[in-house]
This record gives sequence, C-alpha cells and structure tokens, in this order.
Amino acid sequence: MMGRVTNYSKEYLLFKSMVYVEEYGMKSITARDLADFCGCSTYPIYTHFKSISGLKEKILEEITVCFERYLAECNSNDVLSTVYLLKDFFSIHESIRGIIAKSELDMNSLFKRPFFSYIKSHTKIKEEKLLELLWLNALGSLSSDNFSQDFFETMNAVWDKNEVTDEYLESILKEQLS
Repeated sequence: MMGRVTNYSKEYLLFKSMVYVEEYGMKSITARDLADFCGCSTYPIYTHFKSISGLKEKILEEITVCFERYLAECNSNDVLSTVYLLKDFFSIHESIRGIIAKSELDMNSLFKRPFFSYIKSHTKIKEEKLLELLWLNALGSLSSDNFSQDFFETMNAVWDKNEVTDEYLESILKEQLS
C-alpha cells in the first residue's frame, strides 16, 4: 500500500522557508531541517529549488520585490518623510525585519538601489552625496522613534560631517517644499 502523496507548491515552500529563516536565520537553513519544518521530505524542496543556495537567493529576491512593491504604493515626495520609508516598511512587514536581523543580512544590497530610485523619481534630489546621506538617515531612523532628539542630533552630525552647508541644504529643502 502506497503512502498518501501531498503536493507542496513552490509558493508554500517559499513562505515556510521565510518563516523558518525568520526564526532560525539564513545561515542555519538546510534541506533536512526545512523539510522537517514544512512536514515533508526534501524531494519537494529540490523539485522547486535547484539547491539551498537557490532557495536563499529566492528569499532575498522576494524581500527586495516586497520593498519595491511597498515603494510603488508610497506617494511621498517630501524629503523628510522619505527618511522614514524603511522604518514604515518594517513596521508593516515585521517578519522581513526579523529575517534581516536573524540572518544579519546587508541592508545596502537589499534596499539601497530601490530606495535611491524612489528618491530620484519622487524628489528633485539626484546627487549621489545627498542620496547617500538620505540613505544613512533612513538607516538611522530604524533605531529611533520619529521624535527622538538623539536621532535628529545624529542626523545633523552626519550632514555636518559630510560638509553639507546649511545654505545648500536649505536651498534643496526649499526646492522640495515649493
């Protein structure tokens, strides 16, 4: 007598993989452990993904696509509010923040390119130096609340260290607000 056959879709396995990675981290993922977590053999995993490395790449791709979808739905052209895009994204997608924290993933490789693209298309800021400063501020916003004096002091220190003059910054902000 043959055992019951259950089909596991690629989407289901990807979802379960993301739940697994949120709990245990990307480095610890193995086919056997993931199969046990999903309640299946390793066969469906290798049917849908060529390797565990391929599965990890798909997880990272899914995170980036999710961020890009979030940005596509955003309608913020105010420079100051763009600083909080990452923080807002993670407040909505807490599981992704868990995956990143548990797996010690590089935020730059996942989010920087789409963030720059969003800023360029929704503001008048095009200069690399200013984009980098906004990115650093966005990363800084993750470890503070919106009204944190420490965050604003750090933000000002970063801008000052990078020799952005008050007049220059003021003219850019005036352009943004007009």
